[in-house]
Amino acid sequence: MIQLRLAWWRERFNEPAAAWPPGEPLLAVLTAWDSERAVLASLVDGFEARHVGEDGGAALNLARVEAVAALARLSNVAVDAAIGHAAAQWLGLVGASGAPAKLPRAMRPLAILRGMTLRKASGRGGAPWQEFCALLRLGMFGR
Repeated sequence: MIQLRLAWWRERFNEPAAAWPPGEPLLAVLTAWDSERAVLASLVDGFEARHVGEDGGAALNLARVEAVAALARLSNVAVDAAIGHAAAQWLGLVGASGAPAKLPRAMRPLAILRGMTLRKASGRGGAPWQEFCALLRLGMFGR
């Protein structure tokens, strides 16, 4: 059953957004991603490989990193190694190595996700107010 659903999504992402059925709310939101449909299709392929295949989620993790890069492009941010590395850190694919690179303001949500993941991985979690302060600092300064 899951393969039928994934095949439907793959077919949608292989056609232009103008041809997508108008009654599907998620597709309506994703019309802004029309130029990045290939990335969306790779996410579908990654989910299929994870749930049906035997790759353990490697293809899905790679597709997620590419989706973050696509989001940066859609936000008019130049994609560089720092964005890819931050996405990989958020997903837990690589550990913390040195000080995290500063990301552009448009990618601040990624800086927050990366920072909180690195905090948790290093065991620096604490009381709820400490976590809130860390979130606030990451949101304001990006590090």
